[in-house]
Amino acid sequence: VQIGGVQWNVHSMGRGDFLRIHNDDLRNRQFAFVLYLSPAWNETYGGTLHLVDGTRTIQIEPRYNSLVVFDVTHGIRHFVETIRPSAEHRRRISFGGWLLRPS
Repeated sequence: VQIGGVQWNVHSMGRGDFLRIHNDDLRNRQFAFVLYLSPAWNETYGGTLHLVDGTRTIQIEPRYNSLVVFDVTHGIRHFVETIRPSAEHRRRISFGGWLLRPS
């Protein structure tokens, strides 16, 4: 697979934050990626990534130093569930973005 570039960002999510369901198949994006950077994150804090492919949903916990990559051109929608009050002052930090198709 040839890559035409990278777009990236850093997310810091706290109590009450979430991402609504959406599709990243925009412009020239090929693959989405997210690297989780919160070392003490516990699944009870929420923030789980849900990948929705038709009738199937895959749940991915934001485990420290783990990387998720998926092809956005296949119509996979995704969302991040709400960060729960049990997270208290903790932040769900991630580095993510898109690998772009060649021009």
